[in-house]
Amino acid sequence: MAEVRLIHTLRHPNAVYAVAFSPDGRQLATASLDNTIKLWNALDGRELVRLSGHRDGVCAVAFTPDGQKLVSAGLDRAVKVWDAQTHSAEVSFSQHGGYVECMALSRDGQWIATGSYDQEIRVNSLTGTTRYALKGHRDAVYAVAFSPDGRWLASAANDGQLLIWDLETGRKAREIKGFSGNVHSLVFHLQQPTVACGADDGAILFYNLETGEPRSKLHRHQRGVKCLAYSLTGDRLASGGVEGVAMLWDAQSGSYLHTLSGHTNSVYGVAFSPDAKRVATASFDRTIRVWEIAS
Repeated sequence: MAEVRLIHTLRHPNAVYAVAFSPDGRQLATASLDNTIKLWNALDGRELVRLSGHRDGVCAVAFTPDGQKLVSAGLDRAVKVWDAQTHSAEVSFSQHGGYVECMALSRDGQWIATGSYDQEIRVNSLTGTTRYALKGHRDAVYAVAFSPDGRWLASAANDGQLLIWDLETGRKAREIKGFSGNVHSLVFHLQQPTVACGADDGAILFYNLETGEPRSKLHRHQRGVKCLAYSLTGDRLASGGVEGVAMLWDAQSGSYLHTLSGHTNSVYGVAFSPDAKRVATASFDRTIRVWEIAS
């Protein structure tokens, strides 16, 4: 079992939907329904700056791989690209006809995917230029994720569909089936052709990207799995659930390692530090907890 201790509890005045470490591990970005993004010193927990500009709750945040920019998406339908040093919004665009529910940044930092209540997925450059408008879902899109090589995009929606898109053609490549209810979270393994899916019933399911066939299943959460994250080394998986806990797993064996307890409402965001020695969890209870993982 992993040894984990809580080192920081950070706060927003409203629910927190997402959390991300900077590539150097020194900063933590958090996105909240208070319409702001906060940047924190990840080492000592000090609040550094608050980014305002969204006109509604912020649902997603991510650093570019070089750490120079920060990308956010919100319920105001806007996507913003911020300068991580000056903290100014350099680019802002709004192309969806409904709330933006989810966002993913490609691993090379060149493309932003957003999913919306308008049932569409948009793939844009950091300047807002549209690459694709992907249509195939019949209800609100809950989750999007890029494959590590940028060739594929996975999307999940309130229609019970889990779709894989070919980003070389902009066409749907396949639909993955076999889960119960809807999928609310998606993440690709960094070394293996595997997509992990967090389902309504508390299960985490793993599918072969190339064939769409199921590979394995973990089921320890009591209710829906709202967020998933792999460590950069690919040997750890973190999951957050509606019951207010996050869990750590051995990504190779599927073994359960530890439960991160203390939140009093759903865990909507989870992220590993680049060195995988810390994990941050973001909750609807308005707090972010930063945990240290013993080596």
